[in-house]
Amino acid sequence: VILWISFTKLAGQCLPAPPADPLTCGGSGTTFGNNANINTGNVFFHCNTSGSFGGLNLNGGNLIICGNVTITSANLNSGVIIITRSATVTFSSNVTLNNGVTLVNYGTLNVNGNLEFQNNENYFYNAATDAQTTISGTIIFAQNDNQTGYFFNKGYLTSGAFQIRNGVRTFCLEDGSTIRTTNFVLDNMGENNPITYGNGITGTARIRYTSNFTINNNIPLTASGNINICRAPSASAIGGSGNRG
Repeated sequence: VILWISFTKLAGQCLPAPPADPLTCGGSGTTFGNNANINTGNVFFHCNTSGSFGGLNLNGGNLIICGNVTITSANLNSGVIIITRSATVTFSSNVTLNNGVTLVNYGTLNVNGNLEFQNNENYFYNAATDAQTTISGTIIFAQNDNQTGYFFNKGYLTSGAFQIRNGVRTFCLEDGSTIRTTNFVLDNMGENNPITYGNGITGTARIRYTSNFTINNNIPLTASGNINICRAPSASAIGGSGNRG
C-alpha cells in the first residue's frame, strides 16, 4: 500500500485533506527498524507494540506507524509519516521538516525539543479530534522568512512556545481544536490575518497562552470570529487584534 497526498480541498477546509489513517497495519511494505532509508516508492510499517530506533532517513517514501515507538534520531528530507490512532510516537530530540515533508498525527505525538519547518512545502496535521501532540520546545513555523509551511490542528496541541514567521503559508484551526502554549509570537509577518478557521461559520477553535502573546508589525491576527485567544490570568498581550477570551 503506497499512500500519497491528495491536494483536493474539501468543503470547509483551509488545507488539502491529509493522507487517511490506514486503520490496519502491514501489507506489502517493509518493517521499520534502525537505519531505515525510506526512499521514493518505499513503504515502511511499524506494527509492534513498542520499539526504539535511530538513523531514520526519510527521502520521499512513506512511514506508517501503528504501534508505540521512540525515534532517537531522524533526517526528514521529504516524504510522509502517518501516526495512526492506535500509535504513540516520541522523538527524542528536535524534529526538522527539511523540505517536502508531511507529518500526520491521528494518535499521540511527543517531541522532546523543537518542531521546525525548514525550506518549503512542509505539512503538519494534528488530524483528528482526539489527536494529541506535545512539543516540549518551540514550534518554529517557518525557520526563515519566505519559506512555505502548512499547519493544521483539529485536536489538542501543547508546546513550550510558538513562533510564526513571514512567508507564504497556511495556519488552519478547526472546530473544537485547542493550542496551549507559554509564548505565542507572530514575528515579522507581512500579511494580515495569518490564522484561518477551517469549518465555515460555526464552532470555535482556541489558542491558550500562559505568558506572552506578541504580534510584531501590529497586524490583525485573524478575520474569523470563530478563533478565541484565551489568556491565563497572569499573562499579557502585546499588539495586533483578534478575539480574546
